[in-house]
Amino acid sequence: MTATLDLPQDLIDRVRALSPAQKDALRGVMDAETPAAGDPELKAKLTRRWEDYQSGKVQALTIEESDARIRQVLEEFQR
Repeated sequence: MTATLDLPQDLIDRVRALSPAQKDALRGVMDAETPAAGDPELKAKLTRRWEDYQSGKVQALTIEESDARIRQVLEEFQR
């Protein structure tokens, strides 16, 4: 309970009142920001990769393309 001591009770109550789906969405938003916030090296890497994507220097894969590549690597690994 000590982790919530400096949080406003109203905030705690509002978060507890969220549906499970809303809590998952909130966790996703919070978790997405957390890793880079404390690690300058990771933040720089993620920033560089995002800029490369936005500039067109690299292209993102669709889920289907990503799945196909993963399957290919697994098949090669199992040989």
